[in-house]
Amino acid sequence: MKPLLKVYSGRDSSGRWVAYVEDLRGKPVPDSGAGDVRTIVDLGLPESATRLDAAIEVEKLVADAKVPVLYQSRDGWVVS
Repeated sequence: MKPLLKVYSGRDSSGRWVAYVEDLRGKPVPDSGAGDVRTIVDLGLPESATRLDAAIEVEKLVADAKVPVLYQSRDGWVVS
């Protein structure tokens, strides 16, 4: 089944680890603001966290997804 969401981690402009959630259908993500197709979720990791730590948090974030998700895991890009 084709993924509907894309989730990946990175640092925002203030240096916090965040997950970026994009709707691959181009539809606005609920509660993300004025029609954005991407929303940002703070992963709550310390500044000293690594990309591996962020990938583990992304895996936890998408574990209960009700739709297929393309996400950045510890092993690269995966479709749930």
